Amino acid sequence: MPFFNLMNDQDVFAELILRPHERVTLRTDYHWLSLTNRDDLWYAGGGAGHDEIFGFSGTPSGGHRALAHLVDVSATVLLHKYVTLGVYYGHAFGESVVRNTFQDPNADYGFTELTFRY
Repeated sequence: MPFFNLMNDQDVFAELILRPHERVTLRTDYHWLSLTNRDDLWYAGGGAGHDEIFGFSGTPSGGHRALAHLVDVSATVLLHKYVTLGVYYGHAFGESVVRNTFQDPNADYGFTELTFRY
């Protein structure tokens, strides 16, 4: 879920990957996210991708470290030798750093993708 990156954060996580069938992979992750330094910013973004935009933003932490708890699940199904279906859903339970900026600290994100390989 793209609301944090690897700058000024600590990510303690657990992951479970299951293969109930040779064509199916299930994955669930739990992330306990916090800032490394409460006096720094909460950074997000994907990096420089345009000549006029840096690609990162920094949000004040309000002197807090607790960022969020993130739970996500995904499933990947091999439909054909060359076709894969992927489904993802994640929910972030925002903590004090997120509450410092947003009235509703929680967020949902999901997508479905169909991949063709040749």
